[in-house]
Amino acid sequence: MKSVDFSGFVVKNNVVTKSTLLDVSYVQKVSSFVGIFLRMVRHKKILWLLFKTFSFFLRLLKIYKKINKFCDVISYFSTRDWKFTNKNVEQLWQKLDEDDRKLFDFNIDGLDWDKYFYTYVRGIRLYLLKDDLSTIPQAIARYKRYVAWFTHCKQ
Repeated sequence: MKSVDFSGFVVKNNVVTKSTLLDVSYVQKVSSFVGIFLRMVRHKKILWLLFKTFSFFLRLLKIYKKINKFCDVISYFSTRDWKFTNKNVEQLWQKLDEDDRKLFDFNIDGLDWDKYFYTYVRGIRLYLLKDDLSTIPQAIARYKRYVAWFTHCKQ
C-alpha cells in the first residue's frame, strides 16, 4: 500500500508514523484535488445562476399562491351582481324642511363631479402617494402617451 505524507507524517495501513520524506503520490493527489476544486470554482457562476433562478421561481410561486388565495377570497363578491338602493335616503331628504336641508346637505345632486375628482386626484397624489404637485405636467404627458399607445394597440 502506498503511503501518504501529511506535514511530516506518513499514514500507512491506518497507522500514523513520522516521516521526513515527501511522498510523490500525495502531491499528485493534492494537485488533482486542486484541479477539481478549480473546475468547480470555474463553474461557480453557473451554479450561482441556477440557484438564483431557482430562488426567483420560488419567490414567484409564493406570490402566485398569495394572489390565488386572494382571488379565492374575493371571488364571492366579484362574481355576483349587487344592487344597492338609496330609497331611504331619498325619503329622508324629502321629509326635511329647507333649514334642515341647508344644515344637513347630503344630497349629491348638486355636486360638481369635475371639481370633486380634480381635488380627489390631487389629494391622492399629495397625501397618499407623497408626490410633489410640480410633476403633474410630466404625468399628463405620460398619460397622453399611454392613451395613444393603448388606442393604437387596441386597433
